[in-house]
Amino acid sequence: MFRMTLVLILLLTAATANAQNASTASTVHPPVLDITSIDSSVDPCTDFFAYSCGDWLKKNPIPPDKASWSAAAKLQDENKALLREILDEAAAGGASRDPVKQKIGDYYAACMDEKTVEAAGTKPLQAGLERISGMHSKRDIARVASEMLGQGVLFDFQSDQDFKNSSQVIAEVDQGGLGLPDRDYYLKTDAKSVELRRTYVAHVQKMLELLGDAPAIPNCFTTKCRGMNSKSSARHSAGRTTLTGSVSRGCAR
Repeated sequence: MFRMTLVLILLLTAATANAQNASTASTVHPPVLDITSIDSSVDPCTDFFAYSCGDWLKKNPIPPDKASWSAAAKLQDENKALLREILDEAAAGGASRDPVKQKIGDYYAACMDEKTVEAAGTKPLQAGLERISGMHSKRDIARVASEMLGQGVLFDFQSDQDFKNSSQVIAEVDQGGLGLPDRDYYLKTDAKSVELRRTYVAHVQKMLELLGDAPAIPNCFTTKCRGMNSKSSARHSAGRTTLTGSVSRGCAR
């Protein structure tokens, strides 16, 4: 009984402090610790996860565009919304912007300038498309991939924290990504997954047609592409995914 009382006191104290901080902010954000996630019908000494996250699971079904859902994923979405507020404010201009905010705001505004993007059409992609069109052998694939570093072509190269020494930032080499979010999208055989793959292939075909290919060419390509992605997805548990798989997930489903 004492342990349960202590847990509740700590949760209420944290929630109260968070509510006080939120009330002073210009924008009201969700609490860091949401005590409404608790399922008080569960004995915490028997199943603490069900006790602490039971009501969260009931109120947070997996979104239709996600393969899984967790408190961390929800936090990431909320963080993106907060970042957008910061970027919108920086892009709005005004004399109060310092040099750093001006650079951030101008860069973001340029990315969001849909009129200029539409006017440019596929011109910014032409150099890359020409390199791809010039491939005629396996050796050419290696050459083109090396010329497109940082774009996730076969491999992903970046700098990141050393997993074994957090005081260092080191070079990291990882496998390239998939077109769909994760391997299950390629391998599951339920009706929803089958339909999603069908519409994905249609989307890829449409993108290639917009680039100027005839319909027959994209249809052939997307069929082969789907097969390669399916084989790749079957091995997609390697690399960084494996390293991070044991991290505590919090409330998740």
